[in-house]
Amino acid sequence: MQTAYGQSLPTCPIGTDGAPNLRNPGIASGGECRGACGEDCPSDRCDPLAHIVIPIYDASGQQYNCVYNNVVRCLTHQGCQDHDACYDKCAEPISSGGAGETSMLGPCHLKCNDDCYNKWGKAQCRAWSDVAGYVADYWVDPDFGGYLLFSDPPKLLGPIRDKSQGSKTGGDNQGSKTGNEAQISPVSSDGGGWYLQGEPVITKDEEIDLPPCYTGRTVAVSNGKGHGSQKYSAECFKEGSGTYSSDVTWTVPPAYMKPGSTISFSMTFSSPEGKPTGGAIKANGGTIVEGDSRNPQGKSTATYTVPHGSPGNELELYVSFIMVSGLHGYVTYNYEYQEAGITAASATQSEVIYEANAPKSVGPVDIGGTWNLYVDSELVGTGQIIQDGDRLTFINHNGQQSSGRFIDSNTVEATDWEDGLRGTLTSDGNRIDWETSLPSSWTRD
Repeated sequence: MQTAYGQSLPTCPIGTDGAPNLRNPGIASGGECRGACGEDCPSDRCDPLAHIVIPIYDASGQQYNCVYNNVVRCLTHQGCQDHDACYDKCAEPISSGGAGETSMLGPCHLKCNDDCYNKWGKAQCRAWSDVAGYVADYWVDPDFGGYLLFSDPPKLLGPIRDKSQGSKTGGDNQGSKTGNEAQISPVSSDGGGWYLQGEPVITKDEEIDLPPCYTGRTVAVSNGKGHGSQKYSAECFKEGSGTYSSDVTWTVPPAYMKPGSTISFSMTFSSPEGKPTGGAIKANGGTIVEGDSRNPQGKSTATYTVPHGSPGNELELYVSFIMVSGLHGYVTYNYEYQEAGITAASATQSEVIYEANAPKSVGPVDIGGTWNLYVDSELVGTGQIIQDGDRLTFINHNGQQSSGRFIDSNTVEATDWEDGLRGTLTSDGNRIDWETSLPSSWTRD
């Protein structure tokens, strides 16, 4: 299946990269929570957890979210995993290499029991079976080697940021591939052009941990650079636990851009294998270059043709990226078209902010507070809307946030999501229906 942009949709991981295994894998034995110690998903050894959200990316670096619901964390041991695998093989049809048994008293199943007894001891294996319930654990005190996560089949949500087209000035923002170094090729003009207005505006996601699996989540942003890291706990990851980090650099736009000239922009990502990162440089919503750590040397380069304009026109160059921590960084370069001889606005010190200045609200509706988030009619978590005078800040169930505003008394806009994600408010102000590919709404009591 492909997206509207011709890219194949990514596949949500199952049992790898921190993703849970399926509670019901649909195998011949009919067993659930395979590898957990006990029958299926024993309540005395499995604890319910909050839903899990794992970001993944298509070939272009576009982010999607995999949402795992009905999550449980179950005690396990290698002996339990081996025994379940043996039982499942016994139940497979003979045509698939199994024994085709339907009874646990069959010779294949009984041999699985004997194998466990011989390797781990009869007392341990019987305790792992959990036939006598949690009371027997006090007498035998069975060994457990860790935990396994299980969930319902994941749902793929996204894209998280839409690849919108077009430009406020009507310029051509799509470029062809060029060399490695940024180059500016000026052409003759009347002396007017685009002047950078002050220092770039730097924003980033709030650094919120997602215990017990993901801790130490960071993202750092400066002009031309980004860095992020995250710790994958051994409690949740049988393999690949530890701290991972990623980096990005990009071409810093010049203070002056001459109309008709071409500028070479590049993004370079470094990230651990199997944990891709990506981002993009855009101009007024049109993509200049998309970065992806899986590209050769992690580098992507393209040219941008500077559009023409009129005095007072505004142009926004916008850099966005996601690090291995799943957190985003954003840098905005604001330009204004000025005639020759007019001095650009004086630069001010850049700062990292969590709430960008949003246009003033045009409606008095109070929508601040905690909201329930639904995707395709299913509750995926809770979020918040912070309303501070004329400012709105939207925070989703994954801790990602966006500045926002009122378009009118019945319409809100999350300005940092999907290049301006709009939602319709009900008359009582207690429901927002978002304009997303999958039906998405926020409600409050």
